Formats: sequence, C-alpha cells, structure tokens
Amino acid sequence: MRKYFLFFFILMVTGQLSAQYAPAYPMIEHFTNTRCILCPPLNATFYSTIDANSTFVHQVSYHPPVPYPLDTFYRENPLPQNTRRQFYGVTGTPRAFFEGSDVRQGQELVPASIITNAKGKRTGLELQVDEVLVQGNMQALVTVRTLNADSLKNFGALRLFVILVEDSVEYMAPNGEDLHHNIFRESFTSIEGQEFTTPIQGAAIPFNFSYQIKNHWDSTQLHVLAFVFDENGNFVNSGSRDDLRISTSSTASSNQNDGTATVVAQRGTPPYSYQWNDPNNQTSSVATGLNAGDYLVTVTDSLGVSIQEQVSVQSQVANEERILLDGSIYLNQRQLNLINFPEGKLEVSIFDLQGRKVSKYFLNSKRNFELNELNKGLYILKVEANNAIWQGKFILN
Repeated sequence: MRKYFLFFFILMVTGQLSAQYAPAYPMIEHFTNTRCILCPPLNATFYSTIDANSTFVHQVSYHPPVPYPLDTFYRENPLPQNTRRQFYGVTGTPRAFFEGSDVRQGQELVPASIITNAKGKRTGLELQVDEVLVQGNMQALVTVRTLNADSLKNFGALRLFVILVEDSVEYMAPNGEDLHHNIFRESFTSIEGQEFTTPIQGAAIPFNFSYQIKNHWDSTQLHVLAFVFDENGNFVNSGSRDDLRISTSSTASSNQNDGTATVVAQRGTPPYSYQWNDPNNQTSSVATGLNAGDYLVTVTDSLGVSIQEQVSVQSQVANEERILLDGSIYLNQRQLNLINFPEGKLEVSIFDLQGRKVSKYFLNSKRNFELNELNKGLYILKVEANNAIWQGKFILN
C-alpha cells in the first residue's frame, strides 16, 4: 500500500440513489390540414394558448390526409403522419390530444385550464435532449433517466418517440393560414415508438440520432422533441433542449457547519427560486454552514416548473494520513473482478460521468460481482476499506 496526505477532499455529485422527481412536461399532438376551412379560427385559439406556455408545453402539429390528402405538409412525409392519425382515430381536423387524451371543450382544442393544472406536476422519468452540429450533420442525444422507479411500476412497457419539429413555417395555405407552427418534419424512432427497458433508479440510457437539414427547412427553427408513452397509451413525460436543468456541486465539511452546496439553474424560464431541505431551509443558490450529509434542493422557474436534485456534502479529511489501496480491476463481459485488493470488507461504489451514484456493493470475502443492471457506457469505480481508497474508470460494452 502507498500512503499520502489528504488535506482537503471534495467530491462533486449531481445526484444519488434516493427517490427524486423530474418536471412533467405535457405533450400535445395536434392534427390540422392546410385545406380545412374549419381549422383557422380553432387553430388561432389553440396556438395562442400554446404560445403562452411555450417553455412548459411540448407540441407538434401533424398534417394528416383528412379531410384533404393534397395538404402540402402531409405530402412531404405522409406515412408517419397518417400512422399517428390512425393511432388516434382522427377522421377530421382540427383535433388535439393532451397527453394522449381528447380534452376539447367547445371552441378550445386544449383549454388553458388543462395546461395550468398540469404545472408543477412531477414524474419519475427524466428526458434530456441535447443537439449539436457535427461536420454538417445535426446530432441529437436523448438521455432517459429513472429518478424514481417506484413511480413507474404501474406503467406497461415504455416506448420512446423522437421527432423533428420546425417551429414556424410561412406558407399561404388554401384555407388562408399563412403561418404554421411546430410542423412535424421527421421521426427518428418508429412513429409507433421504440420500446426500451426502463433503467434502474439513478441509471440512464442514451439514444443518439443524426440527420441532415433539407434545403427548404429553416435550420434556426428546427428542434427535437422526445416523449414517452407506455404500451397502453399512458403518457409518462416529454423533453426538449429548452427544458429547465440544474447542476450541483459541494465542498466538504469538517463537521463544524462549514460545508457548502451549490446549484446552478439553466434554461426554462428565469428567474428561479431555490429551496433547500437543510435545517435552516435556505433559499439561495448556495447553501452554507452545512455538516456532512445529503441535502435536497428544489429549483422552480417563473412558470412553476420545478426540478429536484440531491447533493452530497462529504466529510473533509484535513491533515489526515490516508491510504491509497493497491489493486486493479478486470472486466470479463459483465463480471467485474477486483484483483489484489486486501482481505476484509470492501465498500464499492459506481458513478456515471455526471457524478450520479448508480450502484453500491458491500463485499466481504467475495471479489467479483455482476453488472447486469448497468447500461453500456463509461463509469467511475471507487473502492474503500477503512481509511484506504482506490479509484478508477471502466467501460462497459
């Protein structure tokens, strides 16, 4: 074993295995037609409601072949739009489905009160969408993360939908509409959804998609939407690149009320409010005077969208001799083997690259274990024994 002096030990963590929740972003699927003479007034009211909630609600407009198959937007990509029409049994336009349900009241396809009542709701499944231009092609990364497995137990098999939407298109349609919103352009998954295995609590599955921007699309107006239903048509959550996000960090405590925890909010709709669950119920982005332990922070934007994250404040080891464990690891498919580690009890923790603890093991004499619950990816491994520590990385294929 090698010895070293650890004067200040800091661990940055963005989340732990305890139950958390993500904001629930409603998904609205709208069906319209550029030759439908009934559509313009109803669509005007509908889009006014959507615009007032644009950073909270996710919405797409399909153009099905009913009542008129010569619709310009339908003819550009007919199969997926007609398939989605058939799924909902749409025989005329306009129609709109809020989280899979027809909620029309009179002249309102989706009443504003329905959206208002959805604000502040949470779910155990988080969807994050990131988009970047790589060598002329757009890349979309959709990350599906389980924050609260218990809240998902009543759902059937989950299906992921990932589509490309153009925010606005100017076109003088036969029915007189000259500005068209959130136009469906392309589906990256099957329009019937891509079934996936729900990650274990704290774990995530990444999905990567790439596409080329067509000449008649406005690249500044394009964005990717992701949403999840289960096999029975029950809505779970949706996501886009503009959703509220937070990142957290902490500095260690010497157990004299000198630790700190910090949260940084991005996207969503500023300004943000903060609520910590420490003994002082602090309400700023930085919580101070903390002892070692786990703290929950809730960040809420101006539209009432809230997101939670648990932050771990570690115990500071100051001027204390600490042992660096000798050892190595060997990965045989999904069996992780610890080589040449000392006898006795070992505490093994696995983190993803965002610092989230995804697995924890306590080993006595055993020096190997299976990683069947983890998805493919790069992970950080930490092995501890009394005052000794070993840390490294491994790739799971």
